[in-house]
Amino acid sequence: MVATQTIEAGVDIDLDGLVTEAAALDALRQRFGRLNRGGRPISPVAAILAHKEDIAAKANDPVYGDGLANSWDALVTTASPGDIVDFGIEAIPTQLMTATDHLVSPKPAAPVLLPAYADLWSQTSPVPKTPTPTSRCSCTDRTALLPASRLFGAPTSLKGI
Repeated sequence: MVATQTIEAGVDIDLDGLVTEAAALDALRQRFGRLNRGGRPISPVAAILAHKEDIAAKANDPVYGDGLANSWDALVTTASPGDIVDFGIEAIPTQLMTATDHLVSPKPAAPVLLPAYADLWSQTSPVPKTPTPTSRCSCTDRTALLPASRLFGAPTSLKGI
């Protein structure tokens, strides 16, 4: 399977292996969460590929900010021999679990969505407009009564009305 970063969330798939580009720690944890979701008796493996420019000391990724380079440095320093980092729930190194603000993607401030706006935006169609009459029909207008009188079988002559 080849996928974009949208696979990080919202997809319930179970993978045996993963090859991914370097990213901030929060994104990597989401991606690695797709490995062996079913808890099968296998040892899933993942590999992280990085471009030199992305992990340089002054790198500032447009999506992950400096979290990408900082995460790479943290992974390199916590890796066991063979450049292996266990991302299992019980095995993940404590330095990757605590004080991780510099390892995650930047979260820009978002505007608050007020309930009134959510209600308005959730409507699927506008309320239909009822036509406004251009002229009023008065009961003294005998020509306006003619079609109704014909409809109900009344005499067609307006004499005596």
